[in-house]
Amino acid sequence: MADRLDYFFRQRVTEAELDLGFELLERADRNLAADLGFVGVVAGAVVSQHAPVPDLTVDVSGPGAVYDQLGERVFFSSLQNVNVAQDDNGVSTAVAAGGNEKIVSVFVKFDRSLSDPRVDGNSLTVFFRRDESFRVIVAQGAEAPAGTALPPPLRSDAILLGDIIRTFGQTQILNANISTARRQDAFVVAGSPQSLRRGRTIEAVSDLLALYNAHVGGAADHHAASTVEYAGGGNWADGGTNPATTVEAQLDKIVADLAAATGAPKIGAAATAGAPNALAAGSVKSQVDALLGFINAHINLAAGAHAASAISYAGGGSWADGGTNPATTVEAQLDKVIADLAAATGAPKIGAAATAGAPNSLVAGSVKSQVDALLGFINAHINLAAGAHAAAAITYAGGPAWLGGRTNPATTVEAQLDKIISDLADTAAADDGAERIGAQAVAGAPSSLAAGSVRSQLDQLLGFVNVSARTNVAQTWTATQELDGPAGEENPSITTVINPTNRKLLWAATGGTYGLRLYYTDRTIEITLNARWDGAQWVEDSTSFFSARFISNNFEVRWQLHTTATSPFAESEWSGSVSRQFVFDTDGIGNGETLTLGREYDVPSGPLTGYSATEGEWGSTNANIGGGASFASGRLPAAPSSVTFTVHSQLGTDNSPSAFVSQRMGVGWFDGTSGALPATRWMFLSFSAT
Repeated sequence: MADRLDYFFRQRVTEAELDLGFELLERADRNLAADLGFVGVVAGAVVSQHAPVPDLTVDVSGPGAVYDQLGERVFFSSLQNVNVAQDDNGVSTAVAAGGNEKIVSVFVKFDRSLSDPRVDGNSLTVFFRRDESFRVIVAQGAEAPAGTALPPPLRSDAILLGDIIRTFGQTQILNANISTARRQDAFVVAGSPQSLRRGRTIEAVSDLLALYNAHVGGAADHHAASTVEYAGGGNWADGGTNPATTVEAQLDKIVADLAAATGAPKIGAAATAGAPNALAAGSVKSQVDALLGFINAHINLAAGAHAASAISYAGGGSWADGGTNPATTVEAQLDKVIADLAAATGAPKIGAAATAGAPNSLVAGSVKSQVDALLGFINAHINLAAGAHAAAAITYAGGPAWLGGRTNPATTVEAQLDKIISDLADTAAADDGAERIGAQAVAGAPSSLAAGSVRSQLDQLLGFVNVSARTNVAQTWTATQELDGPAGEENPSITTVINPTNRKLLWAATGGTYGLRLYYTDRTIEITLNARWDGAQWVEDSTSFFSARFISNNFEVRWQLHTTATSPFAESEWSGSVSRQFVFDTDGIGNGETLTLGREYDVPSGPLTGYSATEGEWGSTNANIGGGASFASGRLPAAPSSVTFTVHSQLGTDNSPSAFVSQRMGVGWFDGTSGALPATRWMFLSFSAT
């Protein structure tokens, strides 16, 4: 019950006195909850990952009912979404370093929701309604290496709903990160083997009743035999005692006593009548020993243990030829077996299973049928004219050694034939097959072959060949050779008959700094210095020198120079920007044109072109820059009437050159300079004149 106030007639009640009445009633409610121990989560308020897509918030299920340490009631009906990315002070809960973690805890705390504002007699605004409410608090522990972080301590004014483990770089809170190990449910009772965590009283009692029923019904939580007492019992047949102990120990003792070599004497056995033998009362051990004696005595009888005529034979199957074996005594059946098999028809009576084999096999039948089949196999084998045995099954007794000394020891014919082939096919130096085959002397002129081996005569023949020219191998001539060829001025001394795809190398002089080579194409002769055709491109013998080529055919004569050390290079580079060449157009001469070499010649109509460049450095005043050059080829009949300049690159000039003297042989030019001095000036230009 609550403490009471006795308001009296015509009492002027103050605000504090009215408030006190409500406070006493509220305190009574809270004291009742606190006295009964209802502190913690009573229902709901389960922390889980946010749905449907997890993030850095968690969901707290509703409806939730919680009583704090003062008996104050926290209640919410709907699901609460709580942001755990920062704590209650607005500080981020993110983990700063890799390999670390921290624990973030979610608490719920009693609070009041103020509403219905009114103005009192002092013109102050007061909230007439102060409804019970709550506030969710997020707190974080210190960051530490994974597995060592400590959670925030429990609070005296709030109830813990769950702990959340945060890791480095985490962007989602999953159920696996949420722990309820410290959750403050209303009923938390630790124990072993069972513990209890519940919110409502009925739930806790139901759990306890289920545990008890399972134990009593034998479904779970059985008693260990070691905790059940055994009061002791009678002795074994051999006098061994069974004193008081636990059921566990007694069961172990029973097994150990009976499993030991002395187990049989512990088990009693009553007497058993029989003839000619009987068993006296005693133990299993004594009766087993007596039975062993009876059996051994019977087995050790040298004669007369049983009469064969006293043993029944129930009859059996028929012989292979159909003869029957009806029921009789063992004595009579043994006599019949001997008589049946001793007769001339004995063999057909004995069955024989099929026997696999190669090249012959035996089909199922009788001993008679299989003996007949074997006789047929043997006769057929003896009559074979060829292929009777594999060479591997025939023994070779060994024979004389090869020429050279390699032996032929005893083995099989198969192995010896293989050895003969291997010996004769051997190509090892100084021990080849030819060394093993003898050869008689061969007379001849101017040379003859001495008796020996095929190898020695091959060596002699090679010596004869080496002193004469061979047409299909490379030859090295160390002396001057005279190749006259056949008589007649029209007959060549040396011929090369080939139509090359690109070019055929006819002759090469190598061994110096670089080589000289003579090539023939379909219609052209090429002579190269420091250039070798590899089938696809030109390769220099030495990149320290230029490459040169002379070409001659019925259209032109060219002298070409490849002026870079690049190797390899393509065919097109002989006439490219990195090469120089002189062309003598024999085709033009053949068509009636005139070409004069060794002096300049007039170009009737122009234009003629040339190029010039200059560079210099001047002092403190501006200066002109200029130069001159002859035409690149030829000369004009008279001084040019017009000159056109093209500037390709310049630095520090006016970029507008002018002609100051023009003649048939060339032209001079000048240009102004610009910019601060001293400075470097240069210009590169080309020009044409008509």
